Amino acid sequence: MELEKFLGVSFFKDEEKDLAFKEKDESGQPIGVGIPIKEMRKSILESQAEKDVTVSNLKFQRFLNDRGMFKESKEARKLDFTNIKIQNKKIANEISFVGGALLEGFLSFYGIEMDRALDKYENRLHVIEGEEDAYIAQISRTGDVKRVSPVMEKEAAIEKLKAFERQNELHKEKEREHAIEIELRKEEESK
Repeated sequence: MELEKFLGVSFFKDEEKDLAFKEKDESGQPIGVGIPIKEMRKSILESQAEKDVTVSNLKFQRFLNDRGMFKESKEARKLDFTNIKIQNKKIANEISFVGGALLEGFLSFYGIEMDRALDKYENRLHVIEGEEDAYIAQISRTGDVKRVSPVMEKEAAIEKLKAFERQNELHKEKEREHAIEIELRKEEESK
């Protein structure tokens, strides 16, 4: 049984049986029924993405208007989004008491926002930590791991990922500067 830390959440895994457990007892035996490792990573990824989803009244109204739901958009003005709590796609407050069309619109809107949050996680590299080592990987929405580095010490993996992210940021900055240069040249040529 090995410990894995993914997106700051630790769990125990038995790779031979492809099972993951949240806890184990003093003797090292897993507590409860295990779930596939891939499913554990997927649920961690989704719970982290849920924390990143922000729902604002204005964004929701714009979403409804774009879909021609003008009546629902007016109703949405009355909603207080500060108290909306969504966990595992379950709405735990007043929005569940409003009209069906508005609720349906909200769930659709939330799904799109959740997809954006998941895209951010899916398109980034992550350090997957074991008890004594780590590696850099890309995680798909389904929890599949695509390892992109060899196994190394945790600190080395973290540093390597930070260096890669800095390099990537510099590359993006150069691309932006190049695009601005091209725009300026086009403007000068058109004069």
